[in-house]
Amino acid sequence: MPTDTPPSTSALIPPAERASIAMVFVREALAAWRARGVDCAPLLLAAGIAPASLADDGARVSPAQFGALWRQMAASLDDLPHPPHLGLDL
Repeated sequence: MPTDTPPSTSALIPPAERASIAMVFVREALAAWRARGVDCAPLLLAAGIAPASLADDGARVSPAQFGALWRQMAASLDDLPHPPHLGLDL
């Protein structure tokens, strides 16, 4: 019996990519910090992300690394004179 149902998205994405986050999301997460001239290397290193990998469009990070980066960013808010909102506009 033929079906017109397309394959699920998860069937189209390789397992390694389903369990990781594209570097573009890391760059976007850091955009407000970088715009304020903050050196993001310490945040990245503390999260286990090589700063040089920011330039690699094919690089990916684990969910644990991305979560650690967000925690580092949140912890750094107290050190910024005009802290950005972590992408949350209420």
